[in-house]
Amino acid sequence: MRDPFYSKADFVPERSIGYLVHRLKKLGTARAEAMFADQDINLSQWIAMFHIRHRLAITAGEISKCLGHNSGAVTRMLDQLDERGLIVRIRDKADRRVVNLETTEAGQEMLDRLTPIMMDLWNDHLSIFTRDEAETLISLLHRLLGTLDDEDNKA
Repeated sequence: MRDPFYSKADFVPERSIGYLVHRLKKLGTARAEAMFADQDINLSQWIAMFHIRHRLAITAGEISKCLGHNSGAVTRMLDQLDERGLIVRIRDKADRRVVNLETTEAGQEMLDRLTPIMMDLWNDHLSIFTRDEAETLISLLHRLLGTLDDEDNKA
């Protein structure tokens, strides 16, 4: 077993992965929400549609989990996206109780138009790193996420 990374002496907010990730999410979300303020959809709707398009979350429950919103709020949001013709709900052929989500052509066009906003935002944030440093950061985050996913799946 490896020596523990943290000790009582150095477990302070400035060195806590949890604190740093929380601050990154909070600051990043605030900046992204500001960039979406004058768009046709808000940041949460964009994230949901982006996840649906890339098949990371294809049910309301999965969207709820990825956004950290309650099921009622997600249902209302999906209703709005459905009413605007940006997503469709499709019953699963294997299990009729399951309703899968897909982006429509209009939804994909909106994502094509709005995704560069997020790309520009993250490219700006990552500009302090070399390409290799950014790739290393992404790789390390994936490793840490994999550890947490493994622990979550055991529970």
